[in-house]
Amino acid sequence: MDINAYLIRDYIRGLTMRGRILSPRERCSLRTFSVYSRGRVLCQDTAYLVCPDAMPDPSAVPEHTVLILSKKPADSLLNTKADILYTEEPVTLAELVNAVAAVFFNFHELTIRLQSCLYHPDPLQALGDCTLSYLRNPMGLYTRSFFVVRYFEQPKPQQFMYFQPSDRESYVLEENISLLMLDPLFLESWNATGPTIFPDSTHDGRCLFQNIRVEGKYTIRLVISEVETPLRDSDYPILDHLAGFYEQLFRLRDDIQINLHPQYLDIALIDCLTGESYDVSKLQAALRRIQWQVSDTYFCCDIQSMLDNQLGSLDTACVRLENIVSNSVALVVQDHILLLCNLTSSPKSKQEILSDLRELSRENIFKMAVSREFSPLTCLGACYLQAKRALEIALRYSPSVWFLSADEYALTYILTQATQELPSQLLCPQGLLTLMAYDNANGRNYAHVLRVYLECNMHIAETTRKLFLQRQTFLYQLERIKVISGLNLDDPDVRLHLLFSYKLLDFSNCTV
Repeated sequence: MDINAYLIRDYIRGLTMRGRILSPRERCSLRTFSVYSRGRVLCQDTAYLVCPDAMPDPSAVPEHTVLILSKKPADSLLNTKADILYTEEPVTLAELVNAVAAVFFNFHELTIRLQSCLYHPDPLQALGDCTLSYLRNPMGLYTRSFFVVRYFEQPKPQQFMYFQPSDRESYVLEENISLLMLDPLFLESWNATGPTIFPDSTHDGRCLFQNIRVEGKYTIRLVISEVETPLRDSDYPILDHLAGFYEQLFRLRDDIQINLHPQYLDIALIDCLTGESYDVSKLQAALRRIQWQVSDTYFCCDIQSMLDNQLGSLDTACVRLENIVSNSVALVVQDHILLLCNLTSSPKSKQEILSDLRELSRENIFKMAVSREFSPLTCLGACYLQAKRALEIALRYSPSVWFLSADEYALTYILTQATQELPSQLLCPQGLLTLMAYDNANGRNYAHVLRVYLECNMHIAETTRKLFLQRQTFLYQLERIKVISGLNLDDPDVRLHLLFSYKLLDFSNCTV
């Protein structure tokens, strides 16, 4: 592990260090140390041990150079942009060399131990336990959905423990989540990079956290809670180093489960939605861990929150959805929620699940569209798209509807697609347009008569009843319709085209 002046200052043994450090706390560039000799060119990857009789020229000291002196230097050196440490009491060069060498060795050994933790049966726990003595405070490993994956704390009587045994692999209490969701500083923390301090509003102390990303996506958060000893500047580089090992772990192994979802499951489902290629064998392995199969019967929902995403965390909503709907997986997809329900494994029917979801929709100001049942799971992309498009149509044409079946909006989707490039009139038979023009010119309603006739499946008695016409009058009008339009009503394709055209004209607000 490369180290920095903060680590040397806080971990040197037997010497009290003073000084002034300007470099960022997480910046670690020191790979070795060396005794400085006058005239030597200084490098940023080396900590230089300086004797009183061989002080460097201040004008030749580059920014971020680390100088460790055996006595307080002159003000001219302190005014440079170097990181400068010096002993409170004068010491020999040998004492200084031994003390600094021990710090380098200490963190070299830590890196070796952390590397070996990657091959531990429970590497998530082993990595945290390995660094607990360095960070000196209880630590937690949390997902963005507030699932406590692991915690790390020195053993002590139960009543003095920060974490309880039940906290591991469980969710943070909803009341605590609600408080955090109303804290603007916490909401900003989603995008934090590197070690960051957060004044935790749910506890007396602060915390130091780092968001851990896998393939560029924020996956998990490592948190040090300041409850036993004050946080130190040196905690920043140690936390950053530990986070790097967690990121390495997630890259190397796909069997690490960091929430109730097997690790590869979320990635495969999102790739399935976007049409990206994915490893089917990994998907099947992930499904087996939750006792699902690709061939099971599923349905899915596209859910949109009517609240600001920052104030109504979608990740938190996913947690609640999974708690309410057993045998389900919920994940955030482009500011919406995908809820995938396994009907084969569920003790409830689809209708019973939907009844639960209706209550949740009203309570949490959600709008949701439900797909039809499908199998195998590889059909998810098309069925989720069906629900997504249905929700988009409902938001546009039926804003008061909160809960809908995608099948109810299938025809509207077809009409929407049909009129995206061409106006509805160009999609109608010419005979129907001719009939409409005749009506307008002569004050007739033959187009309406034809529509009722077709909607009654060409049953004359039913048609005359709905139109309040005598049979002979209707038959006369029907003959006139055939002559004027030139349409062959005996052809089923013509009848289908006509019925669809009436729907198109209605959809485009063209009155017939």
